[in-house]
Order: sequence, then C-alpha cells, then structure tokens
Amino acid sequence: MSLFEDRSRRRFIKSFVLGTASAIVAGQPWRGAFLAQAQAADPDVGILKIKLSDYPSLLNEIGSVRLGLNPMASDSSGPLGFFYPILVNRGFGNEFYAMESFCWHEGCVVPPYDPEEGAMVCPCHQSHYEIDGTVWPDQMSSNSLTRYNLTYDGDETLTIEVPRLGYSVTALPIQNTNPPKLLLDFPTKEGVEYEVQFRSRMEDAWTVVPFSRSLDGAEDAMSLIADPFDPATWPNASIYVSRTRAMGFYAVSVKVLNLTEI
Repeated sequence: MSLFEDRSRRRFIKSFVLGTASAIVAGQPWRGAFLAQAQAADPDVGILKIKLSDYPSLLNEIGSVRLGLNPMASDSSGPLGFFYPILVNRGFGNEFYAMESFCWHEGCVVPPYDPEEGAMVCPCHQSHYEIDGTVWPDQMSSNSLTRYNLTYDGDETLTIEVPRLGYSVTALPIQNTNPPKLLLDFPTKEGVEYEVQFRSRMEDAWTVVPFSRSLDGAEDAMSLIADPFDPATWPNASIYVSRTRAMGFYAVSVKVLNLTEI
C-alpha cells in the first residue's frame, strides 16, 4: 500500500512546531537569524508540546491517547512511514507517561490503555503492558515499550522528547522578487506531513500560512508530505514564502494525528 492512500482517514490533526523559526527585527532587513522554538539537547531529538485540554481523556486519571506522526495502514498492521504512533498515558494524579507503540515481539502496534483490561493489550499476540509501558511477566513480548522523556508543567502542557524527529530549518532571504521571499530548507522524514506557520510577535499564536514549492510558483500549498519517491520532498525539502510584513517569525512544523481510534 502507498504511504498516502490512507490520507482520507486522518481525522483529528494537531500541529506542533518542531523546527527553528526565521526572525526579523522591526525596521531592519530580513536576515537569517534563528529562533529556537522547540529544541532538545540532542539535535536528533524532536520536541512535542501537547495541551491536556486538546485531549479530553488526558484530563482524567487512567486516560490514554495514541498520537501519530505517520498515518496507520488500513489493517492497522503498522505505520505508513518512519514513526510508530506515540502512546501518552495518565496514571494517578499528575503521573504521565509517553512511549513508542512498537511491540518488541513482532512489531505490532500497541493500542491505548484499556481500563477494563487494566493494561495495553497488543492485538497480535495479546502481550499486556502496564500504563507506564512495563510488560507483564510471561508474555510473548519479553521487552517493555520504549519510554520517551516527558515533563509536565503542572498546569496544561506536556513536553515529550521524540528520538529521530529533530531537525532545523535553514532560511535564505531572496531580495530580487516582488514581494521579497524567504527560502526555507529542511530535512524530512518519510511519510511525515509538514506545514509552515507564522506569527508577527512572540506572544502571538502561530497561524498556518500557504507556501510555494518553487520560486515562481503560486503560494497555494498548505502542507507537504515527505515521499521517498519524490526527491523534491525527501530527504530534504525547499519551500518559499512571501515576506509581506515588516517583522515576524516563520517556523516549519509537523502535523500530528490522533490515532486513539482507528
């Protein structure tokens, strides 16, 4: 099956800024300075920041969601791309856990936590996992789920470090166009969907903006999926945005799917 046959099944999409953003200072020319919007100590690690209010099940104890950086195959046998879904669970009180849904027995995708079972149960061979990803004794899988570093700000936001997801964006001002443009170049991962966001001031919310795939092309693209069969999108992509404001910040972000229900 193609990576992209399942796009119609993407139903609840959140966007998280993972790359760096290009900035301009009021009254000065555009330049290639960068603002680190979300950056881990390891440049190979990507940062996901999620709000509990966006995922109602995480507002309650023993809540669980499954988030995807790639869509799932129609038979739920695995992801259509590089990344397995991420399980985010809430235990008692303010205990939160994030982990990869890859079952070490035969690579099946582990579903969200089931309170009735008291476990996350692999659909292939019934291996059971605790809410923190620890495998039960005497299961087909002998390994616990891979845990990701997670911090909670005590209020609204979870910050999750995802290995192999980190990237940075190189910005190059282009002055000989009307209006002037900004070339954004960044590495991509197979099957991941990217979009461009903008905000005029640091305190403003990010807004998704259109871009073009070529210098002279129309700015009518709202996202880009990294396709290994398309050298324009993988393993690197170059896109263009018009610089129509005196100051502001651009960022390249990824779109994250709610795969709690398949």
